[in-house]
Amino acid sequence: MAERTPADLNLQQLRVFLVLGQELHFGRAADRLLLTQPYVSRTLSALERRIGGRLLDRTSRRVTLTPLGKSFHAELTRTYDELARAVDRARDFAAGLRETLVVGCTTTSAGPALTSLINDFETCRPQYRVRVHEVPLNRPYQTLQSGTVDVLVSWLPEETAEFACGPVIEEQPMVLAMRNGHPLGRRKTVSLEELATYGIPDMADVSGPSSIEHILWPSKTPGGRPIPRVGPPCRSMSEIVDSLARSDAVKPTALSVARAYDHRGDLVFVRLDEEPMLRLGPVWSAGHVNDAITALIEVAARIAEQRKGPSPGSSAEPVRQNGEGAVLFYLFGRP
Repeated sequence: MAERTPADLNLQQLRVFLVLGQELHFGRAADRLLLTQPYVSRTLSALERRIGGRLLDRTSRRVTLTPLGKSFHAELTRTYDELARAVDRARDFAAGLRETLVVGCTTTSAGPALTSLINDFETCRPQYRVRVHEVPLNRPYQTLQSGTVDVLVSWLPEETAEFACGPVIEEQPMVLAMRNGHPLGRRKTVSLEELATYGIPDMADVSGPSSIEHILWPSKTPGGRPIPRVGPPCRSMSEIVDSLARSDAVKPTALSVARAYDHRGDLVFVRLDEEPMLRLGPVWSAGHVNDAITALIEVAARIAEQRKGPSPGSSAEPVRQNGEGAVLFYLFGRP
């Protein structure tokens, strides 16, 4: 069979058939297309010869789609709409216009994995540009509901009817954050059951899928013990860190947070016995999907396919020691 080329396609014929299938009237179709009725009729006949079957049944009283016509019209409508959007995007790009995709993140989910996703996306899809928008730590999903952001790159919850979750672009172990000098600070590992003893900082107005809330802001330990809230309600990462530094409260958090705040010197981070993992990826409203979001998910899927081995920096070497040589900060491994 001979290879098909773009020359085999006649967009005018396709456009005429699309409008005819909508109007089911040659006169009205000609008016919409700003063409003569005889030209519309000849164009349709040429398309039917090319396809090898009748697309419309015509009588003096009515015009109807044949079974072949119905099937072809439905498929062509989807394809033609996408083609029209592609032309529009190319025209905008040629004119220097780029469609903006707003990507939300929290202080804990921003980092190299997000940067790589955005860079790869803008390289593969130059018609788009990304604007990163930091969202509230306690209510990140509300920004998806309000339309403030198109996609949220966050620690992935389980899918719900409201939110869809994309591919995993990074996995990170969780560690336990606490003040320097804390009774748990010299241990090599600690259990999540210790949360019931020391509590976690209180967080104001936490809202989001319960599956991720139970990980980041647990109300009970794995053994079922209640976890108390400590101090006044926090509204930001800075307030959480300050609460930890000035109390005996502890907080499970991502390894990247430990890296980011280790410079303070008044916090330590210890490996967890349970070795819980956080998965980072895109989340979007299930009822709001457009070409830009779909394109970002495709890029994330390629990153997920390429992702192999442990997360960068998951070395077992201790990062910092006190004067007596005791390890204060572990990168998910025994020293």
